[in-house]
Amino acid sequence: MVKEGQLVAADTVVARAEARDQLRVLDVAEGLGVAPARMTRHLRVKPGDSVAEGDLIAEASKWWLWHRRVMAPVDGRLQLLHGGLVLLRTPRPAEELTADVPGLVQQVHPDRGVTIVTSAAHLRGSWGSSAHGTGPLTLVHGDEDAWLAPGQVGPRQRGAILVAKRVRDPEVILRAAACLVRGLVVGSMPQPLARQCEELGLPALVTEGFGETPMPDIVLDGLREFRQKGAVLFGAEARTGLRAELVIPRARIPRSALVPYCQVSVGAIVRVTAGQHRGAIGLVSEVPTGPVRTGLGDWVEGVFVRVGRGERVFAALSNVQVLVSEP
Repeated sequence: MVKEGQLVAADTVVARAEARDQLRVLDVAEGLGVAPARMTRHLRVKPGDSVAEGDLIAEASKWWLWHRRVMAPVDGRLQLLHGGLVLLRTPRPAEELTADVPGLVQQVHPDRGVTIVTSAAHLRGSWGSSAHGTGPLTLVHGDEDAWLAPGQVGPRQRGAILVAKRVRDPEVILRAAACLVRGLVVGSMPQPLARQCEELGLPALVTEGFGETPMPDIVLDGLREFRQKGAVLFGAEARTGLRAELVIPRARIPRSALVPYCQVSVGAIVRVTAGQHRGAIGLVSEVPTGPVRTGLGDWVEGVFVRVGRGERVFAALSNVQVLVSEP
């Protein structure tokens, strides 16, 4: 639905697929208790008629002994009569794919989708649910121990992406789903709550992993700068290995393609999000031109980071979060 070089908004439909109609077969003769050859005389609709859910399709009675009816289980159009059967064709709406972020269509992939580039801030999680949602960022202050309490989630947060240091109460997840919260970004949560998010379809992102570790102040302060700004929480994809990310588009959209956001330059201040040095903040000292062989023998794309008192460590690109980068 779009072409290369076109600017799109978050709600722009970029692709549409016409869905095939769903077919429902009704055994009307069986439902009425009559012979298939005698079924047509009991029909109250004819081929080509449209029916709504609950409409009468056929009825039969025998004096005062019995009276039976067959109702339409769904909306549809009567398509075929044969051997006591009625075929209902239920049209389904076309499936649409929206851009999700404002940006520039860089490439169109026939029969698949599009590549969109945008100028944005982003936060990668160590875990995330598979669902994704959009809404303004809303920071919620927890109790004195930084735990998000059920009483802090309500109808006021409907349609928002909530940001809090940590959560451990299952009631918070239930209330967030019931109040139609569009996402939850926290430092940590117990693993049972992660399963609860998946079961309820609640988009969630955890920065520190499972447990009780609060979101670091440096991450929370960065998100505070974007409060009430529109954001997109992209869910994790097990099929492709992509982690959940929070993307906060900026107001200005460039008209040229951007350098891939995962490219990290020397001098960037980053935070290690996984491995032995998880949570450490350091300075990128070297960006190898190709994969580096790790101690386990794997070849991995990554960077060397100075952490702590100058210790030089290697971190995979997927395990670093850029905090500050020189222009």
